[in-house]
Amino acid sequence: MRKFLLILSTLIMTASFSIELSAHTLKETTARVIVRDGQIEIRIQADINRWVKAFYNNQAWLVGDIDEVLSLKASQSQKLNFLKKQLKSHTKVQVRGKSISLAVARFPNRLDSNHGHFAEIVLTGKFHTDSPSKLSVRFPKTLGPVYTSLVKPQYLMLTEGKKGTFQF
Repeated sequence: MRKFLLILSTLIMTASFSIELSAHTLKETTARVIVRDGQIEIRIQADINRWVKAFYNNQAWLVGDIDEVLSLKASQSQKLNFLKKQLKSHTKVQVRGKSISLAVARFPNRLDSNHGHFAEIVLTGKFHTDSPSKLSVRFPKTLGPVYTSLVKPQYLMLTEGKKGTFQF
């Protein structure tokens, strides 16, 4: 009985420790929208393997969730080009109601076979207003929920020994 309790308590401690470690990692897609000096940069962390699988679903195409089905026989290069095309056509950004054209600055060059492989994708664009008071963003439905944050940096030159104050 004593051995059983020792093994049971060890298992419980191990399980709770592993749950605590994985709790800090998001399994969903995340995006950081950075706005500064008439430029916008969107840094997306997405599970590329999960995303590509969303396009194998014929039923999703039938109900209009996707506009094209990806062939299971597509090469890695074809899959990546397909995803890049989907990203460009279904990611929408507006500043003060005006659409912003986005370019893909960074995109993965291979699919990883490991489950849960998150890759960074970077989109960039420019807008013509000094201080955007309203920004809206839409990502492709196939990415699933996207936890999005907005970053608007403030800059301050500090001279030697002097205090600087940021206001927000």
